[in-house]
Amino acid sequence: PHTATDTSQVAKLTNFVLIPCQPSPLDIAALPPTIELVRAARCNAAAVITRTAYRSLDIKDTELALQTYGIKIAPITIR
Repeated sequence: PHTATDTSQVAKLTNFVLIPCQPSPLDIAALPPTIELVRAARCNAAAVITRTAYRSLDIKDTELALQTYGIKIAPITIR
């Protein structure tokens, strides 16, 4: 929140924003302000799921949660 002004200015200058998201309730709950900021800047964006175990069920759960926000999901995960 304290960097929202600076972040929104940067978002307006970029072509694409990649939003990292861990498969945790806290990370998922923190997404709406970021997604709103990206949408307000009319910037293309996608979320990438990070810190996952190989073939973890957490990946699917996180993808489902991200879909509710209507954001694209990167076709890869970062372990």
